[in-house]
Order: sequence, then structure tokens, then C-alpha cells
Amino acid sequence: MKRIITALAAGGAPSALVAAPAARADVLLSEPPRESTVGDCIWLGIWYQSYSGGSRYVDTRVTYHGHTVARRTLRATTNWRDHKLYCTQWPNSGTYRLQIRGQGWSTIDRIHFAAQEYEG
Repeated sequence: MKRIITALAAGGAPSALVAAPAARADVLLSEPPRESTVGDCIWLGIWYQSYSGGSRYVDTRVTYHGHTVARRTLRATTNWRDHKLYCTQWPNSGTYRLQIRGQGWSTIDRIHFAAQEYEG
């Protein structure tokens, strides 16, 4: 499932008679899974609509128990790209928080990583 996030950016120089309209910048993101197992990675797919204008940069932050474990600034391109943000490690099962911010918008997702049972 893809989630569409629309960010607004100020457009053009202001005029004395007419205010310049705001340019729209559309950055599309893939929705991360709600659940996974320890050892898997958190991936984020991102795409930018070139005709929309505006900022194409997105700041991401992954936190675990209130501590930042990964932080990246991504530049969306006109081709769909997946970025690896963080890979969990044993024994860090639990809920990770993924915060994504763009120009004028933000979203928070929670991803639960469960410990994988040993079948030996």
C-alpha cells in the first residue's frame, strides 16, 4: 500500500497586486509494515513528482525506547527508490518508531519487531 503525502512550499516572488500561489510538492512514500521479526530491516520507498515543484528532501528518524538509533536525510528522485534505514539486532525486540518529516508535513509509524522462535 502506498501512502501519498502532499507538502506545500511557498512559490514565486510576492507581487504588490497579486499574491503568488503556493506550489505543491508531492512526495510519495511506501508504508512500512506494522510487524516484523528481529533481524529484519526498516525500509522506506520514496518518489518525487517532478512537475509538482517544491522540496524533495525528507528527514527520517528511527527511535527505540526513546533513543535515536538511526537518522537520515533522503532526497526523493523521479524514480522509485527504497532506502534501508535501520536493521534490528538480537535481542532488541519491541516497538520502533519511524518519524518522517518533509517541508510542511510529518508522519509517525510504529513497527513492532518480535523475537523469532528457535526451531532447533
